[in-house]
Amino acid sequence: MKYLIPLLFIAAFFSCNENAYVKSKDPVDAAREFIRASLDGDFKKAKLYLARDDNNQNFYKLYIDKYDKLSSIEKDGFKKSSIIVNKVENINDSTIIVNYANSFKNKNFELKVYTEKGECWVDFYYGITGNLNIE
Repeated sequence: MKYLIPLLFIAAFFSCNENAYVKSKDPVDAAREFIRASLDGDFKKAKLYLARDDNNQNFYKLYIDKYDKLSSIEKDGFKKSSIIVNKVENINDSTIIVNYANSFKNKNFELKVYTEKGECWVDFYYGITGNLNIE
């Protein structure tokens, strides 16, 4: 009996980790995962890909604040929308630029995805610094 309780805790711990999300190591798929999570309002998942610098963190917080103020109809429109990838540009062996839109707003955006130490990171802030009109 004294071994049963610790075994149950260990089993519970490992069963919780079985469903842990694993980030994509493919830059195009990472971009798609980030975009889909952002459209769905799944910001916890999107932040797994978001570059860790202050510019990206602060700008994405503004995006979240704006998303939270949308009506339920608009949020539903984003959730039901499809991702339209217009162009993927390979900058170098570790960086791509993804030009995309969603079928709800059909407005083009760009983001940069780079691979560092085997992990894909989304530079969401690139949409501003890449001379992109995002109004």
